[in-house]
Amino acid sequence: PYHGMILILTLFGPNRIRCFQKKICAVCLCAIFRTQNYPHFRLNIVVDAPILLFGSTGQLGRELRQKLAGFADVVVPERKTVDFLNSESLKTVVRETAPSLIINAAAYTAVDMAEEDEGRAIAVNATAPGILAAEAEHQDIPLIHFSTDFVFDGRADRPYLETDEVNPLNVYGRT
Repeated sequence: PYHGMILILTLFGPNRIRCFQKKICAVCLCAIFRTQNYPHFRLNIVVDAPILLFGSTGQLGRELRQKLAGFADVVVPERKTVDFLNSESLKTVVRETAPSLIINAAAYTAVDMAEEDEGRAIAVNATAPGILAAEAEHQDIPLIHFSTDFVFDGRADRPYLETDEVNPLNVYGRT
């Protein structure tokens, strides 16, 4: 019911997630609703392949790992086994896992350090997600990638929408 879909979610504060596509797989829907303080949201589903979760040691990744555990096997490659600076490393993990879904919660989030280490920030926050998206499309696997509100300049007097023009103020936001 959810193959071939690429979904991009953007976090807007602690309790708002906006979705670029209106279709969403059942596993993701459950995880998001449970993560967003709807603990009684239930949906009976069967997932026949594992979920591949990148970034499981970060704040978002830890929460997703915990919430997704009740729906499917969750494969969480460790940093030492997957190199976000190496495209073949990323592709190999996807191919060997053969997941039903890829979730990328990994990011270079050191905002101040990104100013001095722009190459690594670009590699982790832009290039690697592009590689994951291409491999997901090639393998017909849905992908969820999380972004940041740092893509906006913060000057709006209303909550941002996915369709708003971006205007990042720093390297982190640009990546």
